[in-house]
Amino acid sequence: MSDVWRGKIYIATDHAGFELKNRLVSFLRNELGYEVEDMGAYEYDANDDFTDFIPLAARAVANNPKGSRAIVLGGSGQGEAMASNRFKGVRATVYYGCVPEMVNLSRSHNDANVLSLGARFIDTEEAKKVVSDWLLALSSDEDKYKRRNKALDTLSEDAVVFVKSEEPIIIPAIIPTSLFDLREKLEQVSFADWVQIDVVDGDFVSYSSWPYGPKGEVSDASDLLRSRSVEVDLMVRDQATAVKEWCSAGVSRIIAHLEGWSDLTPLWHLREEYGCEIVLAIVNDTPLEYLLPYIKMSDGVQLMGIANIGVQGQEFDKRVIRRVSALREAFPDLVISIDGSVNKATVKDLVLAGANRLVSGSAIFNAEDVSEAYAQLLALTKL
Repeated sequence: MSDVWRGKIYIATDHAGFELKNRLVSFLRNELGYEVEDMGAYEYDANDDFTDFIPLAARAVANNPKGSRAIVLGGSGQGEAMASNRFKGVRATVYYGCVPEMVNLSRSHNDANVLSLGARFIDTEEAKKVVSDWLLALSSDEDKYKRRNKALDTLSEDAVVFVKSEEPIIIPAIIPTSLFDLREKLEQVSFADWVQIDVVDGDFVSYSSWPYGPKGEVSDASDLLRSRSVEVDLMVRDQATAVKEWCSAGVSRIIAHLEGWSDLTPLWHLREEYGCEIVLAIVNDTPLEYLLPYIKMSDGVQLMGIANIGVQGQEFDKRVIRRVSALREAFPDLVISIDGSVNKATVKDLVLAGANRLVSGSAIFNAEDVSEAYAQLLALTKL
């Protein structure tokens, strides 16, 4: 059995295949001895969508199409296969109770690396049999099949493009109450390589900060912004105007919240015009799938360590750990930033999950010794 494939298997489903997925995870690990990464769903939710989970498994295979495979499940398996086949290097086949030999032909003729199962049409034992046979089936060495499979890979324009990864860093976060407060806090963390300024307008979130309350001009902070590396987290309704103001004033990086844009095209134009990096942020209630069309265009993503954005000192939202892990699996070189509840109790878990940038506010500025608090958090990133 030296020809048995032994790469990594990703598995994903929505509610329709939830129970069968859990049984297959156990079967693949305990009976067949494969390394399996469960990409969700992690709990039953009758209202979830397959597009929340399937793209994560498919993207992971796209990053390593020979060394990994995926098994995705849905009601019929059709939509799941369609979603999977959007990714370059992925070749998904469907099984929902048809002739089993057709699944094996997907391996020998088409070198399929994703198997999509129609969970409403097959039982557990049939699923196990099909999965086992599909994993054992070999791809043909005939030139005609190799030629056709290569042609399939050229049909998708969704090439995997990564942004440059980096070692984990700590970024102090400031919610300025005034221009004076901003200046004072920037001086307190003068030792930090990067600083984040959280800007909230009282509309996008309930709390407001300078320059919205009290009212001020961003240009008045230009001397502060141009003298160091600053990123600005725009939790404001009119993000387009705010991008122009802050980039004109000299910031290096903008955190733009996906929920505030109906069309991101103007955002990419603003990046080109002003030369600022653009990192996309989403809250934990927004499915990761919403990010996928923009990953290759952005300079990174920001996930939230808290449930409600705009206020420091909240409890840690554990959902973010799974979200970081899923993105890191799918995008090995992606810059992933975490904002909210970054402290001594959470830093290691976030870094282990795959976070690059850890943005911390109250854990630093509420400490007796700001520099010592920063140093302790930074030390915890060195695993």
